Amino acid sequence: MQRIEVVSAEVEREVFRFVRASSGDDPRLLDDFRSDAERGKTPRGRSGTVPGLMDGMSAFRSLELARDRWRAIAALALRQGRPVAVGESIANVTLVAGRGFAYEDLGEPGGHMTIWGTPESLLAAVAGIVPAAV
Repeated sequence: MQRIEVVSAEVEREVFRFVRASSGDDPRLLDDFRSDAERGKTPRGRSGTVPGLMDGMSAFRSLELARDRWRAIAALALRQGRPVAVGESIANVTLVAGRGFAYEDLGEPGGHMTIWGTPESLLAAVAGIVPAAV
């Protein structure tokens, strides 16, 4: 069985997460920071075999990598005639030491990470929101 290599956010680190909200005052933003398990997401890939991953959520190590992944998701949604389920925006989240944040970064070329934190603390850590499409 695989296990999670979780790192506590000991130093400040920026991560980027897909969100449906386009501004920090949008009430949907809090829900965008609920764990995959809380949102009822179906486990796929590692999430189905590694305990604890569903208690976190996806993020990316850079805005550029998040936008690359978003473009791929959007192209598939367009071909299938459906909306982009992950949202049309990307939140810049600053993980600060001492606030209960943790993350797993396997160094994947696509920049995917898993992050953990309460929805409220992650919402408070949003430094900005930008459109996913450029």
